[in-house]
Amino acid sequence: MYWITLAQLGASLLVAGWLGALPADYAGFFPATGEEPVDPVTTTVRTDVFHDALFIFDIATPYGVETVRLHGFMTVEVNLAAIGDPDSDTREQVPAEITSMDFWGDNSALGTIFVRLSPFVSLPGEIEEHENATPLTLDIPPYTSSGSADSVYDVFFRIEFSTISQIGQNVVPKRFTAQISHSPAGPYDVFDSPEWVDLFDEYFWPIGWSIGPARLAPIADGDVDGVPFDRDNCPEVANTRQRDTNGDDIGNACDADLTGDCIVNFADLAALASAFTPRPYDPDADFDGDGSVNFGDLAFLKSTFFNGANPGPGPGLPGNACD
Repeated sequence: MYWITLAQLGASLLVAGWLGALPADYAGFFPATGEEPVDPVTTTVRTDVFHDALFIFDIATPYGVETVRLHGFMTVEVNLAAIGDPDSDTREQVPAEITSMDFWGDNSALGTIFVRLSPFVSLPGEIEEHENATPLTLDIPPYTSSGSADSVYDVFFRIEFSTISQIGQNVVPKRFTAQISHSPAGPYDVFDSPEWVDLFDEYFWPIGWSIGPARLAPIADGDVDGVPFDRDNCPEVANTRQRDTNGDDIGNACDADLTGDCIVNFADLAALASAFTPRPYDPDADFDGDGSVNFGDLAFLKSTFFNGANPGPGPGLPGNACD
């Protein structure tokens, strides 16, 4: 039995009540000035502030290619009042722009790195709905009950390699794209930019470096288990322990594929039955890690059984056995 003090209970209710003003799972959305959260449904020009974002990119130098991981924050401005269909494709869109970013971190070869927006140039992006079911409304939650959209940003960076006194900036934008199912972007939305672009110094002379494939996650740890999405073997289910007893880079918490064929079906149900307590324990079938194979594990397998468009386990780490 667990006991908490009245003070602890009161503090918990206070925090829960404050966060309750936000859309579910979107606690990264705050006004830039830190005042009370605003309602994204009634706001015409909305500023989304993401306090724990993650930026990962490859950078090529004369000495080789390095992968850089930086944490920081970013803001996005969305002009909902400017909704329209300027490209006449029957899908409405709104202008959206990354208005600030501040990322920092260390790389073993390149030292301390800071990334901010270029002070010289910026381009607006957009959020374009996939289906126009409600005219003059962006058909995506929370503005409608369902829907999805393409989100695109063209970004110009200023990258400071402070340890080696080097500046790099792009004159061709890096285009980041994602398919989102909520605005602002949610816990599992990751923006990708696969192309390589050259970098230039502060006087716009080429430095012989380039920035390549990049990923931008406005919310670094979507399932709030303390493991950033790119290192999480089950990024959509909280699993702090990262148990992966069969070593396939898909955590047990989202891996009901007991036969290793990358689909969850009757064969996996039979394998679970053969390990069901009190039968001999199979750690692979203990999805929740409670030390036994029981009805909780059966319920999880059932939830992924012939799972529609995604009938397999996961998602897991990039390059896992079922990718």
